[in-house]
Amino acid sequence: QKLISLQPNVNRISETPTISTIYGYLNGRISIPIDLIPYIAEVLDVTEQEIFDISSKTRKRCFRYFLQ
Repeated sequence: QKLISLQPNVNRISETPTISTIYGYLNGRISIPIDLIPYIAEVLDVTEQEIFDISSKTRKRCFRYFLQ
C-alpha cells in the first residue's frame, strides 16, 4: 500500500503498478523494473545501495523492518 501511495510511474508502461503486479514483483514472477528501486528504498526507509547490500548489519536492519 505504501508503494502504491507514492504513485510510482514505470517508464515502460507509464502508469502506477497494481497490487497484483507488485505481488508479482515480490514473488519473483515479474522482474522488478529499475524505475521502482528509488520508490522501494523510500518505502523501506533505506538507501538504494542498502537494498543490494548483503552485509549482516543490513540484513538485520531489514529483518527488524519486516517484523514491525
